[in-house]
Amino acid sequence: MSVLVENPSDAYADIVEALRDLDARIEALDFAIWIGGEPTFTDRLSEAPEWLYNALGGDKEARARELLRGFAASLPGCALLRTLGRQYPGEPAARWSLGLLALRSGEPLWRGPPDPLLLQGACPPSPDLSALRQALLRAFTAQGWGALPLDSPQPPVFGSWFAAMAVSRSRSDSPPIC
Repeated sequence: MSVLVENPSDAYADIVEALRDLDARIEALDFAIWIGGEPTFTDRLSEAPEWLYNALGGDKEARARELLRGFAASLPGCALLRTLGRQYPGEPAARWSLGLLALRSGEPLWRGPPDPLLLQGACPPSPDLSALRQALLRAFTAQGWGALPLDSPQPPVFGSWFAAMAVSRSRSDSPPIC
């Protein structure tokens, strides 16, 4: 997504300031606004199917990630969210869903390491998590939760929301996190 300003971080700061002003005016009116359950990300200048009627496709997710990075730069200490979106009958995978949480006070909500989506350049190498994986499998099994590693040849039991989520996510064609 290209931003038609010299300094994109100024554009995001201007948007955040305008939203804060709008929030203050709405609060002064003691007015409540409700937003539907499915906000739509659109490009009013595009005629491509993903911007008119398809839920996914083209550069839509990449542009959403870029927009999210811009807002995150204006809101230090925010938390970025990546969750599974809706999946309607006939769709091969769940839709992507990106979000950002920040405190209106400006206080940091997240004080941990930077989100991988915010890192510039290549992702750092992944740590070896095999010991953690084995410890979690032993602990889950000890609780009687019937855990299986995601790469197990045995099919998962879908009584567990986690197993269903893990399988659904493993079939997604989404790009890497960073």
